[in-house]
Parts: sequence; C-alpha cells; structure tokens
Amino acid sequence: MTSLSEILDAAIRLVTNSARYINFLLLKMKSISIVILLVSDKYFVCRKLLTTVALLYAWF
Repeated sequence: MTSLSEILDAAIRLVTNSARYINFLLLKMKSISIVILLVSDKYFVCRKLLTTVALLYAWF
C-alpha cells in the first residue's frame, strides 16, 4: 500500500510538470502572437503604401 508521503510526492511532481508545460505553452503562444503582430504590421504598412501609390496614380 502506498503511503501518504508518496501520494503527496506524486501530486507535487504532477503539479510542477504541468506548470512547466503550461509555461512552455504560454511562451510559445507569446512568440506566435509577436510574429503575427509583426506580420500584420508589415502588411498594414504595405497596404498603406499601395493605397497611397494607387491614389497618386489616380490623381495624375
């Protein structure tokens, strides 16, 4: 039969492992969101440039 300390040990190990895993997932999500922000920012700048060029082209 397992003792109480073994059960507590296993519970603590499970909590620390899941905390590490969650931390890893959060880091991954953060880096992905940063990449998405950078890409959308570049896309926005390109779209602004394209609309400016189109407006200038339509003007002349």
